Amino acid sequence: MGELLKSELLSKKGSDKQVLHFEFEAKDGEMQYEAGDSIGVMPINSEALVNDVLSAGKFNGDIKIDGKKFSDILLNEKEIRLPNKDFISAVTTKSNDTKLKLLHENKKEMDEFIWGREIVDFLNDYNVSFGEQEFLELLNPLQHRLYSISSSPKTHSGEVHLTVATLKYKFNGRDCEGVSSCFLADRLKKGDKVGLFMHPNKSFSIPQNNTAPIIMVGPGTGIAPFRGFIQERIECNATGENWLFFGDRTKNDYLYRETLEKWQEQGKVRLSLAWSRENNKQKTYVQNLMLKEGADLFNALEKGGYFFVCGDASKMAKDVDATLLEIVARFGAMSIDKATNYINELKKQKRYVRDVY
Repeated sequence: MGELLKSELLSKKGSDKQVLHFEFEAKDGEMQYEAGDSIGVMPINSEALVNDVLSAGKFNGDIKIDGKKFSDILLNEKEIRLPNKDFISAVTTKSNDTKLKLLHENKKEMDEFIWGREIVDFLNDYNVSFGEQEFLELLNPLQHRLYSISSSPKTHSGEVHLTVATLKYKFNGRDCEGVSSCFLADRLKKGDKVGLFMHPNKSFSIPQNNTAPIIMVGPGTGIAPFRGFIQERIECNATGENWLFFGDRTKNDYLYRETLEKWQEQGKVRLSLAWSRENNKQKTYVQNLMLKEGADLFNALEKGGYFFVCGDASKMAKDVDATLLEIVARFGAMSIDKATNYINELKKQKRYVRDVY
């Protein structure tokens, strides 16, 4: 059980995101970690969501199951936000709904249909009823959520830091929120304790060679592990360049701005910043800056540099990968096949590593 020492809003006024910085106690011997590791957070569901489920399903929250109140089980032990396959199948069978039956035959259409929908929506929208025990058996156990650690133990002894964006949206006029991100942001107060565990990430770690350049691409909350990387390289007096590609929609989402710019002034980090919505004329992403500074980037790789990527897997990481291939081919004067082999060799040497989600 880790105690919350501090929470701080990172996103500025005008941002359409809510990103927070958290600091937890990490007692020596109990929560040892390295920069690049992740931490598992054991959240608790919101009472508001529990009440919505009880109301939508016409359940008795006070009924005892295996000696526990039904409402307490929903609060602490079960995933009650997003529907799983078993639950959707049960709703389909009980409702005998033709559309749901057809959707079961097409995974893509089903995925699109359930996007944004929660268990509450299915209970509200379909004429189905479940017994309390029956309902519990359809739900998954409440799972931990993994977050990249955004600190170095060499800089912050006895502490572990997280950088978390909260998930909030509306569906069918109802407020929806991420289980863990909003647990941390809205319901956890300074001095409260939460279940934590370390999750090592041996393949995503700082090179032992302190003279090697490191290139870090981490837009949005993808910056988290790289804050820890830079802290550690500073503590170790590393002489290799620390080059960070960071960005987001606008400068209101410039996370850790004061710290990063201080490091830049001290010559401890090189910053390449991209703001995709700051200029209405042209959208700029981290991969655009990579290509613009491709000659330097390829030169850093030729010097034995390491290339790290953290963040969105669905688009950003794919675009960064394609851009890296273009950079190696263009500035290394290679064919696409040779450039592909070059990048594959970086991966084999653990010099091109990704932590994407």
